[in-house]
Amino acid sequence: MLRFSFKSNNCFVSCFSSYVVICIKRISSYVRSTTMGEMLKQNCSILSKFKELQLM
Repeated sequence: MLRFSFKSNNCFVSCFSSYVVICIKRISSYVRSTTMGEMLKQNCSILSKFKELQLM
């Protein structure tokens, strides 16, 4: 649980520093459509994809 929370916090930190508007929209939609745990995992995977695109 601690490791998962730590990773999720890192995702949100990088998220709000780089993709504030996109993240707020996606987080609000995930809160409505999924449980909190699933929302965190999906958000992390989306962020990693965004970072890959940013590097290209």
